[in-house]
Amino acid sequence: MNSEFNKQIKNVLKLQGITQEEFAQQMKVSVPTIKRWLKGEGVLFTDLIRMLDCLGLRLSEVAMMFEGALANKFTYTLKQEQLFVSIEGLLAFFDQLLKGRSPSQIARTYSLTEKSVVFYLSHLDKSGLIEWLPKNKARVLVTGEPSWIKGGPLSQKFRRQIIDGHIANYVDDRDHLKIGIYSLSKESQLKVNSMLIEVTEKVRGLEVRDSQSKDTKKITTLILGHGHNEIPILTNISNK
Repeated sequence: MNSEFNKQIKNVLKLQGITQEEFAQQMKVSVPTIKRWLKGEGVLFTDLIRMLDCLGLRLSEVAMMFEGALANKFTYTLKQEQLFVSIEGLLAFFDQLLKGRSPSQIARTYSLTEKSVVFYLSHLDKSGLIEWLPKNKARVLVTGEPSWIKGGPLSQKFRRQIIDGHIANYVDDRDHLKIGIYSLSKESQLKVNSMLIEVTEKVRGLEVRDSQSKDTKKITTLILGHGHNEIPILTNISNK
C-alpha cells in the first residue's frame, strides 16, 4: 500500500478518535496485524477496502486526500512529452532519476551501455529536466510528482498502446473485451463518469464479499481517461 495512503488512514483514525487497538477489534484482526497494515506491510487490496468500509470512507475520498498530500507536483511541457514519445526508454530512464537513482546505478541495473547513458542524458539536459554534469552524473531540475498534459502526447501514446494490446489479445474473443468510444455532451460525460465510479465501487464490494470464496476467477477492468470529445473507455477482460 502506498505510504501516503497509510498516512491518510492514520489521520482518519486520529480524527475519529479511534485507537489502533479499537480499530483491530472492529476489523476482527490482531493489533500486530493492524500495525503492519498501517505501515504498508502485507496489506492486500481487499484489506484496504475493508479498512475504508470500517471507517465509512470510499477509496475515492482517500485518493483525494492523497492528491492533496502531493502538493509538490509538476507537469511535463508539450516539448518534453513529445521527446519522451519519440525516444524509446527515455521516460523510463528519467523516472529512475526522479526516484533518486544515479545514471551509473540505472546503467548497472538495466545493462545500459555508456553510449546509451550519454544519449539519454544529453536529451534530458536539452529538455531542461536535468543538468548534465561531468562523469555522466546528473542533477534533476524538477521536484515532486510528475503529471501529464490532459490529452497530450504521453497520455495518447499509452492509451493507444493499452487499447491496441488488449484488442490484439482479445480480437477473436469479443465476449471478453468491451470497448466503447462515443461523442457525448459534457453533461452526459459527467453522468457516464458517475456510472463508471458506481460500477467500480460495486465491483470492489463484490470482491470483498467473495474474498472468502474458493470459487473465484481473476478479471481485469480498465478505465482510461477521456479526451475532448470522448468519454472514458471501460474494458472488462475476463482472464483466460
